[in-house]
Amino acid sequence: MKTWKIKWFIVVEGTVIILAWIISTIAFISFQWYTQDARNVKVDSDINTLVRTVEVKIAMGDKILDFVDGQQNSVKKIALSWYKIGVVPVGTYKAWSPNYTTLWVNENNFTDPKTWQAYVIGATSLSDRYQIAWVVETEWQNTPLIKGTYSQRLASQISTLQVDKNKKSLTLKNPLGFFKKWDKIQINNTIWEIVWVSADLSRLTLSASLPETIGQSVNVHLAYDESPSLIGNKWGSEFVTSDGTILPY
Repeated sequence: MKTWKIKWFIVVEGTVIILAWIISTIAFISFQWYTQDARNVKVDSDINTLVRTVEVKIAMGDKILDFVDGQQNSVKKIALSWYKIGVVPVGTYKAWSPNYTTLWVNENNFTDPKTWQAYVIGATSLSDRYQIAWVVETEWQNTPLIKGTYSQRLASQISTLQVDKNKKSLTLKNPLGFFKKWDKIQINNTIWEIVWVSADLSRLTLSASLPETIGQSVNVHLAYDESPSLIGNKWGSEFVTSDGTILPY
């Protein structure tokens, strides 16, 4: 009888321990999910604030490269529509952590809440385009996300533009905003440079007149493909994109 009671006690005690372990495991996982979601919400708020701040600073006429502190995340093989891969001139592009002093935000409030790493900002003074990269936590892996005004443009996209009588001005109907000041464009196998874009983005002026043999409309495309993004991993060897797996930090 005594032996039976001991065995029954062991069974009950074991069951309680197992139930307690299951409950604690579920609670721990739920807590992890909660803190993960909370961190993601905080990061999203940070990024939205940084984007708004950058936009305001640009509107005020501040130099966009001043928003970037250093060049650690600058991609070594960057290519923009103005220049081929690896020959983008000094002083037109860089990427690293935000310059908190210039942006007037508190550094301690604008870092990744899990890793305490600074978010990454990439910028080019060529048409004042930028990106901000951060990491979102998911159940299985961390995922990079990017916001900003920079998006990759490819030389394969062809647009038909109307040519003015002076052979130096072009009118673009669609897509508006695709071509930007200082773009290198190609027309009939010759490279030209855009030196002016109208406020409504529909009219372009070239650095020189087109040949008289050019008709009233021409097919135009960028001379060079642009890079997938302005931001690289911490070694600057690979590009960080929102649909990729390479993390900015």
